[in-house]
Amino acid sequence: MPLFRWRRKPPPEPAPEPEVEVRPAAEPGYWQRILETDQQRLLLRCVTEDLRGRGHVPRMEGAVLVIDRASGPLVLGLDNLAQVCAQHPSGDWADLVRAHFDSMPLRELPLPADFANARGMLRVRLYGSDTNLGEALRRPLTDSVAVVLVLDYPRAIQSVSSETLQGWGVSEDEAFSAAAEGTWGEPAPQREQVGDPDDSGFTVLHGESFYTASHVLHLPTLMPDLPPAGALLAIPNRHLVGVHLLRTASGALGAVGALIPFAADFHQRGPGAISPGLLWWRDGGFVDLPVVRRTDRAELHPPEEFTALLDALP
Repeated sequence: MPLFRWRRKPPPEPAPEPEVEVRPAAEPGYWQRILETDQQRLLLRCVTEDLRGRGHVPRMEGAVLVIDRASGPLVLGLDNLAQVCAQHPSGDWADLVRAHFDSMPLRELPLPADFANARGMLRVRLYGSDTNLGEALRRPLTDSVAVVLVLDYPRAIQSVSSETLQGWGVSEDEAFSAAAEGTWGEPAPQREQVGDPDDSGFTVLHGESFYTASHVLHLPTLMPDLPPAGALLAIPNRHLVGVHLLRTASGALGAVGALIPFAADFHQRGPGAISPGLLWWRDGGFVDLPVVRRTDRAELHPPEEFTALLDALP
């Protein structure tokens, strides 16, 4: 399917340095690691020109952009945009940057007056735990993945802070519960089977919604045939999930070999990168299965409980 077809082209020609105040990062951001130096400069130039055209004066704080607003600074990560641009290496990025910021709440969006008006707009969205989201309310799914409370506007998504909930007079539990219900009402992911489902094959859940990956929170409803051992998962970005049902040890090991590159590839491509590793779902909970990438190979470093499970499978 087209989802898996990708060919890297040569990088674009060097671009002039952007006019943006830069404060160096202690470590390069993810977007800087996936773009060549000339591409980084090109991206910053396109972003700066676009934002200045909207009346904003951005500055670099480490690996993120910051725009000062009356209500406080707005932090803009560049990871998603860099992933989109990397798939168009011709260097014609101005339109991509414009479309990206057209869909973002650069200026303050009006908050719902109360929880009754907010309830239908609340969603939960998955992010990598290391994503800079400012004061957004989040809960850990695992050490590597966070569940974030957001408001879904027609053309934008805005995170929700604890201060906002206090203003509405509602608890975090009630807000997250309403958001989970709203997310389940989003379009269901499409499915495609890769390989033999009775062996090492896995199901790809995919969709255009920003909340496609969030549907794993309802995995037993999505996949009612989950076996007692649970499922092996890859959640590389917001639009993709890979699911292998754990029935046999040989099938599980084969699926690990297939899902590791699947996760790494689509995490790098994005947009909306979440996790380059694997997860294990069992009894309603999620566990990280860390992947260590060497020069010539990738290694799974699972917890002892997962290793014991494999030993017990037929």
